[in-house]
Amino acid sequence: MLLSSYNFKRAHKEAERKWCDLPCDILASVASGLGMIDLISFRSVCKDWKSASRTASAEIESSSHREPWFLFYGEESSQCLLVSQTDHKYTINIQELSGSTACLASNKGWLLLLREDYSVYFFCPFSRAKIELPKLDNLGSLSNYIATFSSLPTSQDCLVSITYKNGSSKTIELYVIRRGDKEWTKCSHSHENVKSLGQIKCLAYYEDELSILDAHKKSIINYYFKSLTWKHYDIVPPSYAGPSTSNLPFLVKNCYFKDKKMREKLGLEKNVSVSICGSACLLGKQNVVIFSENIDAVEGSEQERRKLKGVWIHPRFFLLPPDQTWASISKVAERKFCDLPPDILESTAAGLGIIDLISFRSVCKDWNSASGTASAEIECSSNREPWLLLYSELSSQCLLVSQNKDRYTINIPELSGSTACLASNKGWLLLLREDYSVYFFCPFSRAKIELPNLDNLGLLSNYIATFSSLPTSQDCLVSITYKIGSSKTIVLYVIRRGDKEWTKCSHSHDNVEKLGQIKCLAYYKDELYIMDAPKKFIMKYNFKSLTMDHYSINYYTAPSTTVSHIPTTVPHIPFIMRNSYFKDNEIREKLGLEKKISLSICGSAFLQGNINKVIYSENIDAQGSEKERLKLKGVWIHPRFFLLPPNQTW
Repeated sequence: MLLSSYNFKRAHKEAERKWCDLPCDILASVASGLGMIDLISFRSVCKDWKSASRTASAEIESSSHREPWFLFYGEESSQCLLVSQTDHKYTINIQELSGSTACLASNKGWLLLLREDYSVYFFCPFSRAKIELPKLDNLGSLSNYIATFSSLPTSQDCLVSITYKNGSSKTIELYVIRRGDKEWTKCSHSHENVKSLGQIKCLAYYEDELSILDAHKKSIINYYFKSLTWKHYDIVPPSYAGPSTSNLPFLVKNCYFKDKKMREKLGLEKNVSVSICGSACLLGKQNVVIFSENIDAVEGSEQERRKLKGVWIHPRFFLLPPDQTWASISKVAERKFCDLPPDILESTAAGLGIIDLISFRSVCKDWNSASGTASAEIECSSNREPWLLLYSELSSQCLLVSQNKDRYTINIPELSGSTACLASNKGWLLLLREDYSVYFFCPFSRAKIELPNLDNLGLLSNYIATFSSLPTSQDCLVSITYKIGSSKTIVLYVIRRGDKEWTKCSHSHDNVEKLGQIKCLAYYKDELYIMDAPKKFIMKYNFKSLTMDHYSINYYTAPSTTVSHIPTTVPHIPFIMRNSYFKDNEIREKLGLEKKISLSICGSAFLQGNINKVIYSENIDAQGSEKERLKLKGVWIHPRFFLLPPNQTW
């Protein structure tokens, strides 16, 4: 019986491993299923767990270009309620927000907080990072202050402004401090037009301007930091056709809490009042500012009413170097490139293509860590269409073509010569060297995992392979199969993670003769599907029952209203098959490949949304005489960056 002697043992040392030594792919899988609060705890365990949470963290952090989340808190407790943009609710303990602490501003995941003693500091509630600012003693006389900051507090050009206007006064007060300054600068501006400015509810930076907006969106005052001048404007409706008008450089939302019906979504009683701190954010390419709001209680006596606070925020995970202070700007000129601030590194990585990003990640651990979000944006393409990697035997220079048909040149010596690609899955390639040794290879991180040698594979020429999961996972199963022409026998080589040798077995049956040239292998649960090129016949091996089933593939064109004519006893194939993916996408024409070029392309398996898809291997013939023809190879792959621990072996 096929595989009757197969040993399903796992590596004997796996039971002895500690939690902190779990494989990266398992940790990443666990992290991807965690909610915001559990992910915060997960990241704090150790460096390896934090690194494994990179993709999950980046998926949350990418919401910086989406609607902000709402953080809800009160003075009587450190228990806060975090509401996501999709209205999911999380409970989080933030001691820093209890008591009389006031939130002055929110931007890019940071809060600007004011303690009871009127000291001011930056705080990231999701990593608990803090940056103390010089104390502002004379702020105690103010009660309705509004603040903002121009950029991340770790950036060299961060500028913080706090402003105040007393009722119908003609004077506006402004407190300003720049990164590296040791004290605040206070300045006043008096003018008749200031009187027409209502209660200030929003400050916003745009380039070198500070815009001060009132609650009714009727007036605006701009302060220009370069010229140190003030200008006053009236805000007019879009229908106004008068002279000397200009557009606001941002979209203003002055009733965001009310417009989103947050009171109803949170189930707040009518005797609850809420004081909400606004935020500034980038939604797509649109700069948006959210006004601070005061939501009054509508029922109950003064004694019955409850006061709560809230702030709009984008969840981000910031970690600071031990010596990070507000005044440490003076040391920046002496710092090396490898010591660049994380925000600058992240911004740089975000603008790189995949090839430059590979080089960027290899500089040092800090640069690798800073590239987490940029790498995750590429890696999330594992749920999209795969990329095409083209190579030849004559050169190590390869052409990488993205799903958007962007092209990159990448040097991969491992693919030169007679190296053959047997399978592709989840960013890993299964390669066969000229000496017929087999190994896993990630072309984007150059990670390798050697498999036991398969000496008798040299006799085969048309083999097809697949693997069930990431090669770093404990249950990874590799299969290589082969059938000679119209033979009634199929040969299968199998190895499981931890085994020291391959198991070879054969299966003979009259139905095997019906199977054409094998062009695709695919795992689904505990079964291996073997499919031929014409998509007419399929064989399925079950690893639990050690049985092989044979099927002819029938195609039904169901009416739009019913599928009742399809027999219920007929098993359905659990994935979509694409047997001419290269041709159907007209890749030859899009790449401008001459007709004298033949291609041998290795297929792939991937999950797109909730649909399992398999791409068949293809042979694209060339035209012209034998001497004129050129041979290229290719493989469909999803770009992923895998780093292995030093002791990682099969």
